[in-house]
Amino acid sequence: MSLNAVTLTKIKTDITSRVNDVIEYYVKKNKAVSIDTFTKKCNDEIDSLLKKYYAGLLVDNAQKLEIDRHIVQAIDTGFTEYQAEIK
Repeated sequence: MSLNAVTLTKIKTDITSRVNDVIEYYVKKNKAVSIDTFTKKCNDEIDSLLKKYYAGLLVDNAQKLEIDRHIVQAIDTGFTEYQAEIK
């Protein structure tokens, strides 16, 4: 089954929101963390989100790859924003 553009956009928005939640968590704790720690926490949150809501939908490999690229981009952007916030 192929996902429509609206659903893909929703998944990307949810992923970005989870990354932002991780940023907010660490900033509120005033806790500087490494990219590895940040990435693990983001990946855990995103994996939970995808398993809970979207795992059954992501059967198309091209769409999985698109989501994977977005995850990497969201984490990279999120960590940059996080570093700016804690400075």
